[in-house]
Amino acid sequence: MSPRRDGTPITSGTRSSRQPTGRSLGPALDGVDPLSLVLSGEEGGTTSDAAGRTFYEFFCGGGLVRLGLGDGWECVGAVDNDPGKIKAYRENFGSVGLLHADVRDLDGSGIPGVLDLAWASFPCQNVSVAGTRSGLDGAASGAFWPFWKVIRQLVEDGRAPGVIALENVRHLIVSNGGSDFPAVVGALFAAGYRVGALVVDAALFLPHGRKRIFIVAVGQEVDIARELLLAEPVAGFHPP
Repeated sequence: MSPRRDGTPITSGTRSSRQPTGRSLGPALDGVDPLSLVLSGEEGGTTSDAAGRTFYEFFCGGGLVRLGLGDGWECVGAVDNDPGKIKAYRENFGSVGLLHADVRDLDGSGIPGVLDLAWASFPCQNVSVAGTRSGLDGAASGAFWPFWKVIRQLVEDGRAPGVIALENVRHLIVSNGGSDFPAVVGALFAAGYRVGALVVDAALFLPHGRKRIFIVAVGQEVDIARELLLAEPVAGFHPP
């Protein structure tokens, strides 16, 4: 389901009667924007602190990442190869900077400036427990590697994004015999990024349970606010 700017859905669906858990993300994150904390390197960052921050949304879908980041962030581009998702994105945010294209056809030269954030919710079909389970070798989920080629071009061009955020189903942790997750983390690490990961359940915020893994890579030149640094895993966000 893709929401419009006013919050109304473009497509309808049945809402679960399940209620949000009401659990806190923890005192360090309540009322703050974690991405702004990372990019500012200061305590207490808020959404308003993100003013002027730029991001590019790969595999953009209907634009939920853009919606979540809010108006404080400047979207300098978005891409998806699904016509239905492109239609939803266009209805939500217009066509400026929007590409209907396969990430395999992209080139780093088409990405403007130096991004504060590159976000990629790459396809889950081949890493999902309900999918083909061919992992990042699959045709759909394997789109991560062409995306990564674009990022590598930016790095080599001296335009490495300050932060890279990846999102997928939590089964990415064990897909392809457990080789996919370390392959992704290893690629990020080899490019000079500091990398962390956590699993977040939508039930923390909505009457709907859906667990997703978020892999966040931060460039060496970006200071990380101490609220976001943990000495050990946190139960619920870092499954054993």
